Amino acid sequence: MSSSQNLSLRKKLERTHLLTSILSVGIFALIIIMGYFIYLQTDFVARLAGLDAAFAADEFAEIMYGDPITPDLAKDYILSSGMAPIIDEQQEIYIDPEDADWLVIFDDNWVVMGSNVEKYFPVGKRFNPNELIGFNEGHSIHGTYVSYAAPGKKVPYQYAASGDSHYGLAKMVDWTGSDYGHIYLRAAFGYELVTSQSALFFVAFFVFGSGLSAMILSGLFGKHQAKQIGYRLDELSQVSAALAAGDFSTRAPEDVEDEIGTLAKQVNQMADQISAQMQQLQAEISEREYLQSELERLARTDGLTELYNRRHFLHLAELIISETAKTRLPVNIMMMDLDHFKQINDCYGHTVGDKVLKVFGEYIQSMMRKTDVCGRYGGEEFVCILPGINCEQGFEIAERVRENTIHLKKEFPEIPLSISVSIGISCMDWNRIDTVYDLIDQADQALYFAKQNGRNRTEMYNIDNKNSKS
Repeated sequence: MSSSQNLSLRKKLERTHLLTSILSVGIFALIIIMGYFIYLQTDFVARLAGLDAAFAADEFAEIMYGDPITPDLAKDYILSSGMAPIIDEQQEIYIDPEDADWLVIFDDNWVVMGSNVEKYFPVGKRFNPNELIGFNEGHSIHGTYVSYAAPGKKVPYQYAASGDSHYGLAKMVDWTGSDYGHIYLRAAFGYELVTSQSALFFVAFFVFGSGLSAMILSGLFGKHQAKQIGYRLDELSQVSAALAAGDFSTRAPEDVEDEIGTLAKQVNQMADQISAQMQQLQAEISEREYLQSELERLARTDGLTELYNRRHFLHLAELIISETAKTRLPVNIMMMDLDHFKQINDCYGHTVGDKVLKVFGEYIQSMMRKTDVCGRYGGEEFVCILPGINCEQGFEIAERVRENTIHLKKEFPEIPLSISVSIGISCMDWNRIDTVYDLIDQADQALYFAKQNGRNRTEMYNIDNKNSKS
């Protein structure tokens, strides 16, 4: 063999080694990227467990509104949450832990007040929080959530992963911001997908590395082998780089039945499986985000009328008062109460009563401006805040609402039903009061006078005689 031929072969072998190095770098990059992505997935799933615990804690604290926690109330909340109890296997009835969560309610002394896993968390037993699974290893991550139960207060929660499950632990505070209890939650979702994807990833590339070593050795046998190996390794390198960049549609040629062809098939199978799992994971994440968004919407609105609930209305009203206080623009609060609503329920049933509330809620929403905010205050009481209009304009709007309420009877042609409303309205006097609660209290007093004076009327609060024109 001539010197030029030796040099040519050496260059081709060096080129083969160079291509091999490039391919190895691509594989290493893909391992790092996928490993990091798997870490993000695991952290995301664990964080969801913590957020679930925070949401449950805030929702339960809001429902209790500072009342003492009792086992019966805790049990009612757990049942209403839709989390079925996990039954002992010895009873021959088994719920797969991947399909069921743990939900445990502690009071502020870490005594169990309610649990859907009483086998492990019996009611009345006191626990050391450092003994809880997921938080007894010192690896939990801390965060805070903004409480609705105690508006504006940031409340701590933790989340952690342990084994095949994820755990959340959140503190509850009452409406004053004082410690109220804790909620502990186990969520066994998503982890199996992450761990199986991780195992598949590293096993596939272990096989890939073994095949790569065989290709490097085969390149030493001659010019033809080096040329073919270099060409085919270049193709695999391009596929690997595409996978590392997140392009899971690229596939390697499988036209030769040898080690490289086998490796190409394995790479393609790995790409197919990762692509399918990525799509499944993305679908699960999208569904989870939708459910989270829906839970947030339900936390803000009244389920029957779809107006804002009392808590969220007060939150928005405080923001409006805070903004208008800067310029001292006029603000009106209108409190409304359906007359003789109890008689409607007694005579025609709660189904008709609910329909009346829903129709009236839609009606007042249609009568308001886009800048006005309305909510269901409780029972048959409704409230609206009207910024930017003076007292006379506010009274005119209230009268228009009252006068047209009687026409809602046409929504119930089959029932001899009479519908009317009493309204109390108050106008902000910045020299005397400056909070939404004071303004609501004045409107409530005016509403009281409207009912005392015969119902189906509008009363404007007056500081001198505690009522006014009607």
